[in-house]
Amino acid sequence: AHPNDDLKNKVAKVSRCLEARGQIDKKYAGEIRKFVDGEAIVSANTMHRYVHSTTFAPSPQHLLAIWDTLQRFIVLCLNSKSQ
Repeated sequence: AHPNDDLKNKVAKVSRCLEARGQIDKKYAGEIRKFVDGEAIVSANTMHRYVHSTTFAPSPQHLLAIWDTLQRFIVLCLNSKSQ
């Protein structure tokens, strides 16, 4: 990923890398692709709006849904060494 990539491009690139390394399976990589493509209630566009909008805020239930979907991915990213 490059510093100028938007969030969904960064997530897509990291997801492909984690899948290639065998750190996530094909099924979970598909869930992350749904996040990237905006197919699920949890999407990169929604996350971007939560971070950058003063009027768009998640409900507690939506925050839990986001965490439930992205927890493994985020933890793997935090624990991965850059290559």
